Amino acid sequence: MTEITPILLKIDVEGFETEVLNGAESTLANNDLKAIIIELNGLGRSYGYDEVKVHEKLIEFGFKPFNYSPKLKQLTERESFGTHNTIYLRDKKFVEDRIETSRQVKIGRTQQCI
Repeated sequence: MTEITPILLKIDVEGFETEVLNGAESTLANNDLKAIIIELNGLGRSYGYDEVKVHEKLIEFGFKPFNYSPKLKQLTERESFGTHNTIYLRDKKFVEDRIETSRQVKIGRTQQCI
């Protein structure tokens, strides 16, 4: 069976991010994976995990943290992770191209690119 690597991972496991990343090392190493959205909100401390080490591990695999502004369709590199969802990108150009070619959708009263 052929293994398929996703281009995006969303990780929201309420403090167990370290364990998920430890189990996903072959996926993290695959360059087909372009982006990760991960929630680092301090819950890892409750289980003895250091979220700074999660950040460092993602950096080691070639990812960098970014903010995304849907109204401006703009990615801005961050120094570190945020207090909630942070987007980590390995291939910013790939993601920018996807943003540029994405269709507009209506959310509430405004048009936004998601």
